Amino acid sequence: MNAFINMITTGGLYIMFGIWSFVHVLEYKYFTRVEQYSTIIQNMKQCNEKYTELLVTVTHLEGRVTELEDILLLKDKLDEIDELDELDELDELDEIDELDELDESNKLNLESGLIKNESEKMNVEDSNILSIDTPIKEELVSLETNSIPDLAPAIDEEIVDISEETYPVKNQTDKKGWIKTLLFM
Repeated sequence: MNAFINMITTGGLYIMFGIWSFVHVLEYKYFTRVEQYSTIIQNMKQCNEKYTELLVTVTHLEGRVTELEDILLLKDKLDEIDELDELDELDELDEIDELDELDESNKLNLESGLIKNESEKMNVEDSNILSIDTPIKEELVSLETNSIPDLAPAIDEEIVDISEETYPVKNQTDKKGWIKTLLFM
């Protein structure tokens, strides 16, 4: 019996040592897991802080970008306004130049008009000197009177030819053509 008790006690010791070692391993795993989780949580907090810092910097940068875009748009608008002002100034200068040219041309026209008036006065005086029976006036009268009767029949023939070309239905003798003649007139 002693051996049996010895066996139970030594077996119990083994069992107790096994349980103790099992608990010790579980405890080690638990604490290592807790440490790992705590480091993971710390890393997450640091990442969240950096993320919020980055979000703040991104929002500041986006605000700056929109400010710069607004500035660029204003600059473009100002450039366009400046270009329009320059074009308006150029147009005004062109108008002034045109007015100057018109004034000069009007002066020249007035001067040439005065010269023409003087030359007409001279021609009137010359025509008073010349008689109606001069050969120049006879040629002009003969051209006017002779040329018009010669050309009149040719002009009438051309008109007739054109009307026959544009209205070919008039030459038809069928009774069916009267509708076409009404439509084409």
